Amino acid sequence: MPSQPFADSSMDPQSQSRFFPMPIEIRQAIYAHIIPSAVHLFLQQEDKVAVSACIGPCPERDLSGMERRSTGDWRTDAIMARRLRSSWGPHWKCEEVALGLGGSYADKMCDVARNVTMSAILAACKKM
Repeated sequence: MPSQPFADSSMDPQSQSRFFPMPIEIRQAIYAHIIPSAVHLFLQQEDKVAVSACIGPCPERDLSGMERRSTGDWRTDAIMARRLRSSWGPHWKCEEVALGLGGSYADKMCDVARNVTMSAILAACKKM
């Protein structure tokens, strides 16, 4: 039986890597710095799994639905209607950032860059 439950015979043991011989606490600190505490996994076109950081709803506010408004008149607001129909529920803002929908958020480019980094790291090595 392999010493690590995730070890696979087809997996490269990464014997040349300086990362894996490090103490687990240091590796976990690196993971915590790179990968956010909450992520969304979702399917894109052609059933490809995508990873996106959760920017989450503001927990200290009452979420009445009016925070989804983009214009003054809620009766004719197509963006608000899309947000209310979102299958992501209160994480509609996470959906807009992940899928590149809606207006620009101040942190959108930071989240997109982080998602690219996070996806690249998770795809780079099965052992991670």
